[in-house]
Amino acid sequence: NHPERLIPIRNGDEFRAPDGQRLDLHWNLFHECCGPGASEDIWDAAVNCDLEGADVFTPGFADLLLHVIVHGARWSPAQPLAWTSDAIVLIRAAKESVDWDRLLEQTRRRRLVAPVPGALRYLRVRCGTSIPVRVVEELSRAKVTFTERLEHIVKVSPRPLVGTLPVLWF
Repeated sequence: NHPERLIPIRNGDEFRAPDGQRLDLHWNLFHECCGPGASEDIWDAAVNCDLEGADVFTPGFADLLLHVIVHGARWSPAQPLAWTSDAIVLIRAAKESVDWDRLLEQTRRRRLVAPVPGALRYLRVRCGTSIPVRVVEELSRAKVTFTERLEHIVKVSPRPLVGTLPVLWF
């Protein structure tokens, strides 16, 4: 087993301890953006926090929210809605400090527009979260290329015969 071989083509992997505990370790925040330096701007904007007495850095609220939305917009056998509760907790914890302009910028720059407007609309309308209307509207009007749409369709669809191969291709 050589997980370091996955670094150029994956954003992270799950590691399991013999006792069954699991750790989802990401070396890049997004599966869609795994090239060298792909997460530098995220770590440059990271915030310091305390984790059970340890001083750690975590991506800011906008970057984490984008990660939750994009990660949640993938097909899985169980079709989990855990991303919605994660997003709601993040938005509520941030109170008024979500940098919505950063979310807009990161979504466009990373070419992740396809899944985001619908997810934000769902969180705003169905879950009652305080997401500014302008954010949803701006992303709804943003240009999405044919390839980006195709990638999104592949990610939200079951792929019983080919597995993750098409996702890795994108």
